[in-house]
Amino acid sequence: MNLYRRHLEKTVVDQLGNRRALFILGTRRVGKTSLLKRVQDKINEEKTLYFDLENLNTLALFKRGIDTFMNWFDAQGYPKDKRFILFLDEIQYLDEFSNFVKLAVDHHSDRMKLILSGSSAAQIKYKFRDSLAGRKFVYTLYPLTFREFLIFKNESRMVDLLGGDKNSVQHESLAFFHDKLKSLYSEFLLFGGYPEVALTDSQKDKVNILEELIHSYVLRDIRNLFTIEHIDAFNKLTQIIAIQSGQLFNSQSISKEIGIDYRTVNKYLQILSDTFIVSLLKPLFTNKKRELKKMPKVYLLDTGIRNMLLSNFNPINLRTDRGELLESGVFSALWKRLNTLETLYYWRTRDGKEVDFVLQKGVDYIPFEVKKKKTAVNHLLAFSVLYDSPERNLVRFDEEKIGQKGKVSIVYPWYL
Repeated sequence: MNLYRRHLEKTVVDQLGNRRALFILGTRRVGKTSLLKRVQDKINEEKTLYFDLENLNTLALFKRGIDTFMNWFDAQGYPKDKRFILFLDEIQYLDEFSNFVKLAVDHHSDRMKLILSGSSAAQIKYKFRDSLAGRKFVYTLYPLTFREFLIFKNESRMVDLLGGDKNSVQHESLAFFHDKLKSLYSEFLLFGGYPEVALTDSQKDKVNILEELIHSYVLRDIRNLFTIEHIDAFNKLTQIIAIQSGQLFNSQSISKEIGIDYRTVNKYLQILSDTFIVSLLKPLFTNKKRELKKMPKVYLLDTGIRNMLLSNFNPINLRTDRGELLESGVFSALWKRLNTLETLYYWRTRDGKEVDFVLQKGVDYIPFEVKKKKTAVNHLLAFSVLYDSPERNLVRFDEEKIGQKGKVSIVYPWYL
């Protein structure tokens, strides 16, 4: 089985030497198990143990607690002078995993390092409690970035030319691949970044995988993991979010449309956020109290899931929503690469000025405006002046160049 490299892999490997448990969160079929297996292969399988807690017999062993597990561990004859990496997949199935992890880190970190995966941020974060403070690092594995998508497509030369960040992109050489990049990015926007979808050639099979993913994870697993009192309303909410992706989320208005209380709408929205289906984008205010009172924008994290919920896989040039689709793709690209010291916002003023995305990096505010055609960028310029932005970024469907364009610092081809 070919296991492809993910952006998060290096971060996990770099953390193997310390005692803290590593949690890797993400949806089902986003590649968590494959990531664990790649790390396992890189370490040396003789020094690793892998357990899938969806297996009831395996789960029963861990339910008996850390002492029982250590007795089992010794009974297998594993040497006491060798440190093992213990991989636990789908940790949310272990009810008292917080206590297991705490005792393992506090008393057995000389013999084992824990790497755990899970599909439910809400359940896992609730079970963290305070007992795991200073004992864990938490990472999220998202659907593929476009660069990872190219790795999965075995386009190693394009990956090299793209570099690790925008400053290392080799633009002149990359221009020779423009048509192919455009075709691949169109596929990426239409069908999204779930690994199994990316590795499937047939468009019919891609759609079938996305449909099954929605029914098995969004509509079944999530409902089983959480208390969903109004299943029809929950399903309608996911449809509305797909239709209104990138628009202001008015829970009062949506509650009337689907026939439930607005507080229940907010609860369901939080569930979709905690299970990595959607992300909430807050408005930029230097006054944080004002920010909390304003409506967020809501984006589906994967454009393939969005298109599946809309039942629309028409070619991009034939779509009436191509601007919204590109905006969703740009949002996803920015969101997946955020680090702990960065925040993403949108910007809107009372007099109607608006910028799609603002990336806060320390004291700098970097705006990104997404346009499906050549139009004025006055709002982008107004923001840049107001916040003294070190750069201005414009993303267009019809642009093929990067560099200075008038007062706009950088114009991106849409696939970058």
